[in-house]
Amino acid sequence: MKRILVLDDEQDVDFIFKVMLEDEIADGKLHIDFFSNPQECLDDLARRPNDVYDYILSDINMPQINGVQFARVLRNRGYKGRIAFISAYLMDDYEDDMKILNIEHFFSKPLNFNEIKAVLQI
Repeated sequence: MKRILVLDDEQDVDFIFKVMLEDEIADGKLHIDFFSNPQECLDDLARRPNDVYDYILSDINMPQINGVQFARVLRNRGYKGRIAFISAYLMDDYEDDMKILNIEHFFSKPLNFNEIKAVLQI
């Protein structure tokens, strides 16, 4: 079973993921944890330092902590897991940060769930 964490401040994103990936979830191929607040997500991950997700998907444009700052905190804490960004903005704006932070993929909004399934290998 693949375990992913999705961080996005838009409240409907968790619903969209659950609907678009419902077969994979129902078949036991996928488990998804959702967070809408980056600080709550960081606090939760700090309580489980050895718990590594197969992928963390983080929105970039969030009001409290943006996705780049979120990924930087994770990497500074020693997190070695796979991280991808989600954004309606152009990837070009974040290429340098992606290289520095070892961000493996960039998903453009609106999300293409066939692309997500391919990257997650589900």
